[in-house]
Amino acid sequence: MKFSHRFGFDPEYKNEPISQDAPKWLKNIFFLKVLEPLLYVDGDSRVSNDDQKPLGVKSLIERLCAENGQETDQEDYDSWTCWDALKFRVGDLEWYQFYDAVEIIGELIKANEYLYSDILGSNDFESFMYVS
Repeated sequence: MKFSHRFGFDPEYKNEPISQDAPKWLKNIFFLKVLEPLLYVDGDSRVSNDDQKPLGVKSLIERLCAENGQETDQEDYDSWTCWDALKFRVGDLEWYQFYDAVEIIGELIKANEYLYSDILGSNDFESFMYVS
C-alpha cells in the first residue's frame, strides 16, 4: 500500500474493505502455476520426494486448516486424494483467507530455504525459482 493511502493523504483513495479480490480463476492459476510445482505427497513411504520439492501436501493442508479453523477429513490424508483435496481447499477459501494462505506458503518455503541452499545454483532448482 502506498504511503499516501496508508496515512490518508490521497483524497481519491477510499479506505474501504475490498470484497472478492481473489476470484476463482486467480486461485486456480495460483495453484497450477505457483503452488503445484512446489508440492510433493508427504507422509507416505510409497511416495518419495526425489525432486526435492519444498512443500508436503498433507502438511500444508493441516496448516491451512489450523489457520482457518477448519477440520481435516479422510481425503486430506489419503495419498491418492490429498492433491485434489488441497486444490479444492485453496479454491474454496474466502479472498482474505486466500491471501493469508499465500503468506503462509511463503513463510513455509522461507523457513525451509536452508535445506535447499546447496542446490541453489544447480539446474534442478531452477524449476522452483521465479524472477522477482
